[in-house]
Amino acid sequence: MLVLGLGAGRNGSPLVSIETREKLGVEEAAYLFEGRPSGGWDALVTKEYLDLKLDAFVTKEYLDLKLDAFDGRIHKQINRLLLWLVPTVFGGMAAAGALVGVAS
Repeated sequence: MLVLGLGAGRNGSPLVSIETREKLGVEEAAYLFEGRPSGGWDALVTKEYLDLKLDAFVTKEYLDLKLDAFDGRIHKQINRLLLWLVPTVFGGMAAAGALVGVAS
């Protein structure tokens, strides 16, 4: 791969390959190789900023409320399942017993 110094040394921009320049064009290749975000480096969000935002959003009380709601939904689904399953099993057992009684 042949590499040309497209703006090498100017604003610290890196070297750009001929293939990349041919595929993308000179400006696009230079922009791609510069690797800076569209709003500049000041527009980037840092890990510390995200941690602060996350800490402000996800509090212990928030998590407790979410877990309580989840717990309530789980209990509701288990109750629905049991209300269907228990009568179905006993009904099946009764039907099987009736069939055995008829067969003998």
